[in-house]
Amino acid sequence: MPVQGSGNTIYGIPSGQFGVGSGLPQSGYSYTSTRPTLDTSSPISTGGSPPMQAPTPAPAPAPAPAPAPAPAITQGGIFGSGSDTLTVTLSEDAYQGDAQASITLDGTALTAQPVTVTASQSAGAQEVFTFKGDFGAGSHAVGVSFLNDAYGGSPSLDRNLYLDGVALNGTGVTSGTVQYGSSSYAATAPVELYSTGNSASFSVAGGTNPPAPAPAPTPTAGPDTVVVNASASLAAGVGAHFNLIVDGTAVGSATVGSTSTQAYSFATALAGGANAAHDIQVQFDNDAVINGQDRNLYLQSVAVDGQTTAATSAGEVYHATGSAASGFGPGDIAGSGNMYWQGAAEFQLPARSAANAAPTPGTTTPGDTLTLHLSEDAWKGDAQFSVSLDGHQLGTGQAVTALHGTGQVQDFTYTGDFGIGPHDLAVTFLNDAYGGSPSTDRNLYVNGADYDGQHVANAAATLYTNGTAHFQIPALTGS
Repeated sequence: MPVQGSGNTIYGIPSGQFGVGSGLPQSGYSYTSTRPTLDTSSPISTGGSPPMQAPTPAPAPAPAPAPAPAPAITQGGIFGSGSDTLTVTLSEDAYQGDAQASITLDGTALTAQPVTVTASQSAGAQEVFTFKGDFGAGSHAVGVSFLNDAYGGSPSLDRNLYLDGVALNGTGVTSGTVQYGSSSYAATAPVELYSTGNSASFSVAGGTNPPAPAPAPTPTAGPDTVVVNASASLAAGVGAHFNLIVDGTAVGSATVGSTSTQAYSFATALAGGANAAHDIQVQFDNDAVINGQDRNLYLQSVAVDGQTTAATSAGEVYHATGSAASGFGPGDIAGSGNMYWQGAAEFQLPARSAANAAPTPGTTTPGDTLTLHLSEDAWKGDAQFSVSLDGHQLGTGQAVTALHGTGQVQDFTYTGDFGIGPHDLAVTFLNDAYGGSPSTDRNLYVNGADYDGQHVANAAATLYTNGTAHFQIPALTGS
């Protein structure tokens, strides 16, 4: 095809040597020996279409994540009866046994015994405990306390309890408060309770009927006996509730509804027997002040197979943690059984020596005799008392008629196979009265005591108000 050209600049070829061929027009050409600057202002077009680019493939869409599996839910049990239904969902980290919990509604235990949780939190499992009752209208406080922490030194060797949720009549709640020692925090489920005494409280609303009474405590089975001697002050007609923990295992619970000392007995199987070292905890979990009435627990002593340790002994420490609802406590108090705050009285009992060992069957001293020497100040009636030995009541409602002011003393004698000891002797004044002056005041005097013919040292006390005096009877070397 002919090429037409005009107005071009020729570089590097003299004019005499440039030819365009026969018959081709040539006009306006110029020649230069200087290399021109390359003009890049516009691309060179060949007049054709540019080559097609292969399309970039679209990336394959990421697969949708598989939905998380729903938690495996098991039923921990159904307790009680009534028109209202409360569910408490728990899980655990197990280590050398399962986590145990106390569950309360408005400070009252919902079960006679603590519940045991078996659902693994790390496996996504949950365990639902269902409580039926007529709980009453309005807002209710659901409390969960962890009873038996255990730790082996690493996260994989740690027993913990988790509160995963609470629901009343189908309305669920997943937030509340958690108590770690003396500190309280807002929390959202799952709430981890990682130490004995940790507790969580969730508020739920609903219910229409009057509250049902708490079930009576049922002792666990076993060859050994632990006795808790305690009294209480009541609030809104409800006494002090406690859980008994022996060597990290929940043994039972009870509500102390009497202002005078009563014995609460629990049967269990002690690891190593009564003569081994043991850790006994009495956990007070429903402290409250209601309309000016202050609910407290007054712990006198604990007895393990007849061996009594007073709450005022050096081996007892009251962990007075308190709670956000009822007020925080001051922390640890040594040798005090007056439990004004929520917390645990812990008795660390050493192993018994041969001299103090619990007697085996057939080795008690036959025909043991205990004699009390008492007197009174009488006013509008005589002083009355009860007496117990190692938590076992020997007599109650007995009246003293010997007048202390005239030097009279009255003897009260009790016989039985009590054993060589040592023993805890408790004398409780039952009917104090006061008319406003020393001459109108009923009092009880303990002037002394003898056990199997031997005088009991320091067995003297004056009881001006209702209460209990404890005296320690040492082990007999023979009689």
